Amino acid sequence: MNHLLRDHRDRALEWLSSIAMATWAMILALPGDTIATPNFQEFLAQGLSEDILAWLFGAVGSFRLTVLIINGKWPKTPFLRIMGAASGFVMWSQVAGLFGVGFWFYGTAGTGFAIYSILALAEVFSIAWAAWDARYYQRS
Repeated sequence: MNHLLRDHRDRALEWLSSIAMATWAMILALPGDTIATPNFQEFLAQGLSEDILAWLFGAVGSFRLTVLIINGKWPKTPFLRIMGAASGFVMWSQVAGLFGVGFWFYGTAGTGFAIYSILALAEVFSIAWAAWDARYYQRS
């Protein structure tokens, strides 16, 4: 276990965000109307269905997990990690923003804005860390 933690500590934020994305997708793909709660009113107002959200988060989360698994075995993975973290930043900031707009217009406060803003900020650190790793890439 210690070996596993030591090997992935530099990418812990990327792993956690990717797992959160994949988990979001799995929960939204389950039967039922998960986003029918008041906190998700703005998502629905923007035309975002559970299917669309599950597909988007599943695709980006799966891509990121795949890149993290092959990380280090292919020299261009830092650039793919940058793309994944940038996508994560866009997605988590939009989720945070929609929760914030939902609170502003509908008055339904939730923890969504705080949590997803932190995940978006974590992606900024992931972008910087992947860019730092990319400096070792040698162009042939």
